Amino acid sequence: MTDQWPPIPGIPAHAERPSDTATPGEHPRGTAASDGHLRDAGADDGRTGDAAASGERVSDAAASDGSARDVVAGGAELLDVDPVSAEPFAAGREADVFLLGDGRVLRRYRYATDTAGEAAVMAYVGGQGYPVPVVYAARGSDMVMERLHGPTMAQAAMTGRLSMADGAVVLAELLRRLHEVPARSGAGTIVHLDLHPENVLLTERGPMVIDWRNAGDGPGDLDTAFTALILAQVAIGSIEHPLGVDAGVMLDRFLELAPGDPVRLLDEAVALRSRQLTLSAEEVGMLGTAAARVRNGGR
Repeated sequence: MTDQWPPIPGIPAHAERPSDTATPGEHPRGTAASDGHLRDAGADDGRTGDAAASGERVSDAAASDGSARDVVAGGAELLDVDPVSAEPFAAGREADVFLLGDGRVLRRYRYATDTAGEAAVMAYVGGQGYPVPVVYAARGSDMVMERLHGPTMAQAAMTGRLSMADGAVVLAELLRRLHEVPARSGAGTIVHLDLHPENVLLTERGPMVIDWRNAGDGPGDLDTAFTALILAQVAIGSIEHPLGVDAGVMLDRFLELAPGDPVRLLDEAVALRSRQLTLSAEEVGMLGTAAARVRNGGR
């Protein structure tokens, strides 16, 4: 795999940095996520180590070469550094982000959890040349990582900086590159299972993928189906988001470009997503309609 990211259609190579940009995947403190649902679409506890309905397992197996484990153990002293302010400068649905200075931030979940698996996946794919923020240390509910600057893909699309069609190109390419990364368990590939326009930051270095809470080893087609399903949920209005029906334009183009088969494991994606506690009963009830939208494409 290559470390060189191709230019994004319609996006300048060196975009101006917004002064209030948060980092990875969080929104400036005091502002709501764009939809309250699309942002953190993962399961309540973030883990996806259970088998899909098809029996194709999503696993969070440890890296075989130990390199991912090293970054979790290393830099532990950074976890004891006091934030610049006691108040978080950004917040998501599950975590707060604190500035540490020197281009680093502390991302802290609001509940007891273990971020080691998330950090390990990020270190592993980053070592393969995939665009992710650097993780310096992880312990318990805390992760220290690099600060990123730039809007989310959703923000860029809403302001007209990125067209829906070009957004689909970026999503498809990000999934294609990710599915070229071999699984750590030796079977399948690495899957993100939450790759959508709010989890891609458009930085000066190119698109960076954030929020790896659900990631692990698994079948690439499940990952592709997940992205298509989330876009469809927005397009049909079951998830409220400013992109609204325009997300359908992105979805239809994505289905043309997506790696693998976005329909082969769509039922499994629906089953997995229906168990995610961040979705309301109404949203779960609309998953079948969203899946039909994926199957029908632009028809």
